[in-house]
Formats: sequence, C-alpha cells, structure tokens
Amino acid sequence: MSAHLSKINIDQRLYVMRSVGGVSCYGFEVLHAKACAVAQWIGTTAPDSDALGTPEHYAACMTLLDRGQAHASATRTRCPADLTPQLVGLEGATVRVVDAHGETRTFRVGRSTGWLPCHLEMRNTRDRFGDSVTGAPFRSVEILRH
Repeated sequence: MSAHLSKINIDQRLYVMRSVGGVSCYGFEVLHAKACAVAQWIGTTAPDSDALGTPEHYAACMTLLDRGQAHASATRTRCPADLTPQLVGLEGATVRVVDAHGETRTFRVGRSTGWLPCHLEMRNTRDRFGDSVTGAPFRSVEILRH
C-alpha cells in the first residue's frame, strides 16, 4: 500500500505522491484520521498528530496502513474505518441524504472491495461502480427502497 512521497505541499496541507499514472494526494488530516482508525482497529498506537505535515508523519501513517492490510489478510477481516457510519447496513438500498453542506442527493448505497472498503454512491440500479460517499455526517438519511 505504501506510496512514495514526492512532495509535501504545506499551503494546501497535502502529501503528494507520484506514480506511473500521474499524481495522487492525501490531505494531512485525512491520512492522519485514516491511520488512527486503522491503528485502533489493529490495537496499536496511533501516529503523533504533532508531526502532521512531515515526512516522518507520512511514513508512520503509511506503515500503519501496511500493517492494517497485513492484519486484514492474516485475520481474513475487513477494516470498517472508511465506511460511513450512517450507511452501515444500508448497502443495496436507495437513499436520499441531506449532506453536511445542506446538499440533497439520491443514490443507491454501494460498498467497495478490499481490506479497507468505503461506501459508494451508485447513481442508478445498473451501475456497478460509483464514487466514494462524501458530505458525511449527513443531516438526514431517508431510505427510499431497501
């Protein structure tokens, strides 16, 4: 899972990683929160938040994600850290949400694969792929079809 850090953008609070296909980014707080959740899941110490925005913090977070992936493989489990709590159990249902920003969206709740799944917004019933759910925590979740 580890990606090679190529740059730290302090102004935008981003870790920037180059790959064959281009560039990928992690926000400092996003990566930290993910690493903390994985650390809790595997029962180990979370990375030091005082080190946010440093190569050491990035390395500690990526090490935790690698350890999480190894734990998932060894235990044949999946880490729930990236799932949207308000949507757990609603996979396959069509919902209407009012997100944290006041925007209303309707979608079928999907779930990605892998050791660290996330919920997906599926636009119609024929979709097999979707975008990661955004805007949580939701102000409201209405189940339209289950």
